[in-house]
Amino acid sequence: MALHGRLESLPPELVSRILSFLVHPRSRLPGRTERLSSYECPRSEKRAAQVAYHDDFTAPPDTDRWVADMFSIIKVQHPLNELALTSRRMRDHVERFCSHLVRSNNVFNLPFSLLDLNGPRSVYPDMSSIVYRRLWLQFAPRCCIYCSRTVSVYPRHNHFGPLTGCGACFLAQVFEWREVKDFFHLTEQDMLQNGVSGTPNFQWVLRSDVEKLALSRWGVKRFHMTSDNEPYEIGEWCRICGLTVEEVKDEKSSRRTRRRQL
Repeated sequence: MALHGRLESLPPELVSRILSFLVHPRSRLPGRTERLSSYECPRSEKRAAQVAYHDDFTAPPDTDRWVADMFSIIKVQHPLNELALTSRRMRDHVERFCSHLVRSNNVFNLPFSLLDLNGPRSVYPDMSSIVYRRLWLQFAPRCCIYCSRTVSVYPRHNHFGPLTGCGACFLAQVFEWREVKDFFHLTEQDMLQNGVSGTPNFQWVLRSDVEKLALSRWGVKRFHMTSDNEPYEIGEWCRICGLTVEEVKDEKSSRRTRRRQL
């Protein structure tokens, strides 16, 4: 609350300047800074950071960042909404700032000039009850929270909420279930028992959760691949986990058998 008190005591011009940095919230991709996560960053620099991060096989996954879990993003409030909930004064600051944004863009061609000239009774319908924060966040240009690339003018997504990332940044942080099975030799039961985040039926699985589980289970988070960078064939013995592909599948089926017997 002391922090909010200091922010509230600033002049409105400075508060609006601070709020301008929150219009398009930013996070970063794992193993990268915000600059390296940017869409405009040279691809060679991105690639070097990505290789350095993934080649450090025994380091814990990079989860110390905002919205590290892509699948919990629907629970994350927009910073302007969070500030508006702290106090009445901050809500007034946010409303005035969003009112400026709505007026500057005015995608709905609202009669603001007539309103300012002749008062609220001169326009119809009544505009006195507009919540400018809600109006702005509903129709503002939406930027990816990781690379800051504009992806849509409608900041909504049925599965991941209003603050989602672009497709490329999403794919950089997830695995398909087939990849988890082939590259880490983990089973669906492993996912369930260790609370790995993902979509229903594990169609997409959070990469950092998988790497964390693999690190605790096998001691490394590297892919279980052959020397030719290909997944192990059925019957091959894995040099990392000491299991064959059949043993991974048999382990899953034996657990089901044990559950039936209990």
